[in-house]
Amino acid sequence: MKNTILHVDGDAFFAMCEVSRRPDLRNKPVVVGRERGIVTAATYEAKALGISRATPIFEVRSRFPQVTILPSDFELYAQVSKRMYAIVRRYAPLVEEYGTDECFADLSLLSNPIEDAHRIKEELQNELNITFSLGIGPTKVLAKLASKHKKPDGFWVITEENRKECLLQTPVQYVWGLGPKTSARLQGMGILTSLQFTELPRARVQDLFNAPVVDLWDELNGESVLAVDFVNANDQKSIQRTRSFNPPTTDPRVLFSELSQHVENGCRKARRLGTVATHASFFLKTQAFRFHTGDVKLSAPTNNPSDILPLLRTEFLRVYKPSTLYRTTGITLSGLREPASLQQNLFDSTHTHEHSQKLMQAIDHLEHKFGEHAVFFGTSARSITADANRPAPSRMHEDSLIYTSEGAKRFPIPFMGSV
Repeated sequence: MKNTILHVDGDAFFAMCEVSRRPDLRNKPVVVGRERGIVTAATYEAKALGISRATPIFEVRSRFPQVTILPSDFELYAQVSKRMYAIVRRYAPLVEEYGTDECFADLSLLSNPIEDAHRIKEELQNELNITFSLGIGPTKVLAKLASKHKKPDGFWVITEENRKECLLQTPVQYVWGLGPKTSARLQGMGILTSLQFTELPRARVQDLFNAPVVDLWDELNGESVLAVDFVNANDQKSIQRTRSFNPPTTDPRVLFSELSQHVENGCRKARRLGTVATHASFFLKTQAFRFHTGDVKLSAPTNNPSDILPLLRTEFLRVYKPSTLYRTTGITLSGLREPASLQQNLFDSTHTHEHSQKLMQAIDHLEHKFGEHAVFFGTSARSITADANRPAPSRMHEDSLIYTSEGAKRFPIPFMGSV
């Protein structure tokens, strides 16, 4: 049975949250971000004037005096976001809270998924006084593509019958998860549309690109490989990530890279849930189905991989058995709770803490825009590039550490060590 995946996307969400409590601003140009000095969100009326995200506020004031400029109210946006998730969950229990303004839902088990999706859209707009664009497809990538197809206030379903037509109309650089370097590389090969990308032989995609790009190729071809991640902070106090691989390996570098990727994925999920973990543990499962386990004692609650990976490496070296074939790795982040309920570690520098938070926010922004693993820690490189049939980035032993999915160094952060 084909999956039925729904993507819900708020139209100009932050700006429309402001309009929803100020009816006098409806159908007028409004921007948000006064306190930052740049536009962080704009209504479609403001966008029609040529205003975009990151436009300086002083420029808006001087060129467009008719535009209302408001400060950001993230508490309001979070409250509306929670109500959005709750409305979607009336119909679909499996909901992935992907961002403040968007979510995925698995409708595969519903008897009338299209009708239910229309009801979700109607209730969202009636109760929140904000327009939403909804897209449905057999995979997450196609569902997200569908939600963009008729924005704003859109509703579109991608089926096997119209899939190729939609892909033909979608430039390859607009595919969720394909970063600018990958898009430019494809364009250099003469691949200009998403349809042309899907028509490449899968084996050639595997030869040329890394595993996340192969996943996108599968998803665009209607093969669901990215599951709806429905972990919820309200009913689950831990996040688990596991992966099996074939053939099994004895290579400690491969195993630690797998664990590093799990930590990145788990911390990303914790940040989306607005939580921090107070404890971390991991396991290595052998070819003989025996478990080698370890605990990572965190000095302070965190959702930042750089706080966990050095401790994980030390414990990994204690647990790892040379010459043993391992087939599965996994990590658990547990004791999830809200950061506000915790005290900062007395030994932490406030400057360092704030810098770390800003770095994670920058990474989350890039991944929200370009897809998961658009940016990743150097320690995860072997895992991310494992299916690309090419070596990991060549300078992993130096003090670098976040790589894009093409292997280009982007941000300097402390290297977590090679194994």
